[in-house]
Amino acid sequence: MILGIDQFGARLKEQYDKVIAFVVLLLLLSSLLYLGVKVGLIRQMQMDFDGWLRSRCPLHPNAVVVEPDVFRAGKQALSQPFQLPESSETNGFMFVPETRFNCRECRLPVYIDAKECPFCHAEVAPPTPPNPNADDDGDGMLTGWENRYGLDPFDPNDAEKDNDGDDYSNLIEFKEGFDPTDPKSHPAAVEKLHLVNITGERFALLLKSRLKTRSGDKFAINYRLPSGETKTDFVKIGETIAGFKVTNYEEKGRMVEVPFKHREDVSELTLMTKDDEPIVLVMRKARLHVELTAHLSLSLPDGTIKVQTVKKDATFKIDGALHRVIAIDVAKGHVVIRDERNKREIVVERAVAPSADALGK
Repeated sequence: MILGIDQFGARLKEQYDKVIAFVVLLLLLSSLLYLGVKVGLIRQMQMDFDGWLRSRCPLHPNAVVVEPDVFRAGKQALSQPFQLPESSETNGFMFVPETRFNCRECRLPVYIDAKECPFCHAEVAPPTPPNPNADDDGDGMLTGWENRYGLDPFDPNDAEKDNDGDDYSNLIEFKEGFDPTDPKSHPAAVEKLHLVNITGERFALLLKSRLKTRSGDKFAINYRLPSGETKTDFVKIGETIAGFKVTNYEEKGRMVEVPFKHREDVSELTLMTKDDEPIVLVMRKARLHVELTAHLSLSLPDGTIKVQTVKKDATFKIDGALHRVIAIDVAKGHVVIRDERNKREIVVERAVAPSADALGK
């Protein structure tokens, strides 16, 4: 009797639990068969490995098993170096790190605490430890400081290098006490300020006349402004004109023969500069005065150059800090500025010395 597809499906639904149990049993039998085959393969692989291992054993009749004591000694030396005798077995099997120096006789490496060279048997003395306060390469930076920050104490060229990229050389950071490996540790920007040149602006002062009034004498002084304009002001003793204080007047005269005999007025009016330097004006005789101007240059981290033109007593800001020009010295070729926050004075050296014709142009 042949069952139809529908009848077969109905019969299968009635016996589905038995079918599932049969399938599970079949899978378990398959797994057991696979494991049995695998165990046999593993056993064969182990037998093959044992045979290969036996083939590695030395066949020489005098061969002996190497004692592990030598290697244990080498392992101990990794944490506590020791002086190896010349006949030590370890020298034939492995390298053991230890602190050494070259023997002055045979130049072979000798343990740092050795009193006798194991190779030439000469008496040796360990080298003198480095002096951290010395400057072995003469680059201006102490050897101990260079070792602390990973520089080469025997390379003078690393003084001008900028290891941390903060636009300050290692030498500058050493002098100022900063970390040359930290880009956030560096001197203030004012330390990179330098003097380009010093120029002088000439202008004339002329005492034109003296005017007597009830309130006192007044003096007519002619002078030229920086713009080129000529101006005349009347001032009294104690007053200020063009930045100069009138301090004294002395009436003088002398007899002259040319072009005809007469008394010439050579009265003197004394002016005082900001530096308390007297300037004596003679009646109707021009007196030249040079006002110095300093041209400063500041290298910024972004590579740009900022130029600052200042005169004595002028103020300017660097990194938000106010600085004042204290002195402009042509002879020494530098400018002295003062940080108004802490009153620290800084000498800005001249980068390019001005020529003799620079003044007055």
